[in-house]
Amino acid sequence: MKKSSFFRILLAIPLFLIACNKSDDIELDFDITFPEDWTHYVFAEEGRVLDAARDAKDPSDTVRESVVIFRSYFPASTLGVYYGTLKPQIAQSPAYDSVIYETDTAINALNFKKLLSHERLMYINSYSHDTSYLGAITARYFVYRNDYGYNLTFVSADTAYSANRVVFDGIMSTFQFKE
Repeated sequence: MKKSSFFRILLAIPLFLIACNKSDDIELDFDITFPEDWTHYVFAEEGRVLDAARDAKDPSDTVRESVVIFRSYFPASTLGVYYGTLKPQIAQSPAYDSVIYETDTAINALNFKKLLSHERLMYINSYSHDTSYLGAITARYFVYRNDYGYNLTFVSADTAYSANRVVFDGIMSTFQFKE
């Protein structure tokens, strides 16, 4: 019995540390709005700054859409150089499969690079604890401002991307920098 309690405590420590790292006091330099049925956490002002995911509808709803936002110090650069630096790193990821398309786009008068790719993500079903690989569509938006590069990454199961694209586009339409 003591062994079981020890392992429960050991497993709880990382969760506690993660909870301690997120803070309502962190001030990001941008605004973004998520749908009411999404939960988001702000973690830092640099690096991995924000995670968001759609809330589960029931215990078997284990494959949910998500967003991760990274903010990186990248001084004296441009959007093209920032994107050109990250794209090969993304392509070298073990999860990366192929580019669907890449394009320039503008949202709220901001210039972005958009990269849509197919990926194979390792997935552990929290309900059944089965491990498998999930085909995913990843939509990444890159923007550059005041010596910082931003990578907004949206992830969806590839079979659900068409329906989720509307949600992702709605979230992206709310992204804007604070003045």
